[in-house]
Amino acid sequence: MSKDPCWDDIRIFLTYLRNGSIANAADALRISAPTVSRRINALQKTLGFPLLHRFSHGFELTESAQELVKIWQDAERLLMNAPKLVDRMYNTQNIELRFSTTPALATALIFPNIHAYIARWPSVMLDINTSIRLLDIGAGQADMALRFVEPERGTVIRQRIGTASFNVYGAEALFPDGFQMARDWSTLSATGLRAINWSPGTGVSMPQQKLREVLGAHRSEIAITEFSGLVEGIRNGIGAGILPDMVGRHLPGVRAVMAPGMVGDMPLWLVMAERLAGYRHVLEFRDFVREAVDRESKALSQYASD
Repeated sequence: MSKDPCWDDIRIFLTYLRNGSIANAADALRISAPTVSRRINALQKTLGFPLLHRFSHGFELTESAQELVKIWQDAERLLMNAPKLVDRMYNTQNIELRFSTTPALATALIFPNIHAYIARWPSVMLDINTSIRLLDIGAGQADMALRFVEPERGTVIRQRIGTASFNVYGAEALFPDGFQMARDWSTLSATGLRAINWSPGTGVSMPQQKLREVLGAHRSEIAITEFSGLVEGIRNGIGAGILPDMVGRHLPGVRAVMAPGMVGDMPLWLVMAERLAGYRHVLEFRDFVREAVDRESKALSQYASD
């Protein structure tokens, strides 16, 4: 590579990839088709290797280009979000912190413990996203996230801060006096309970699939798309469903059905945008999340030993 590539050439190349042809890219950029071709050729000449394999039916990226394109796309998203980020972080009258997590983690960890942070940072506008969709922290879609899925790599700071255990939960009224926790799935099957599965449109997890197989042999299941519906269905005795222990143990009139360790657990990942590592209100929110996870982990350990 004789010199650094021109960002305008990169931007034109990315537009070409999104639109699928020279003519469509030219229309999107409002420049001529020969200019698009010339700038793409100039980019390849600067890099010293081809970016595309062309075929009669279209094109595909060369092996050398694939990783570069990912980096360029990340940079493009950051540049598009930069004006909004600067405005948010330097306008002291309206400091915003965008946090993403799952409905279960928000219910068990964030909302019950957030009062102290709000009292300390009353001017911070908190945007807490509890949708099931994973937001790209590195690209500026959110500032911080607590999630079960291992976060993306890139311009983020990621840390595994704990583990969430799961169990099957049902209303106490569904079980006879003296019912002991099931130590295998066949014992659960013998209860004749109906399965309530949370299906938010992202597929069914392995424990949920197992619950469906075990209880579905006797009764049809109920599929619910909202986490709050899953919780209410369990509380009202409609059937049994899988919850994180940090949620299930707090529900009145609800009990764990399986012995500890039978259903499984998942890691808890905290991910933060690297660009925000110097902001106190962000770091203190990170510490608040860590402390909430640690507090709940200790409480669950005590709960399990009782």
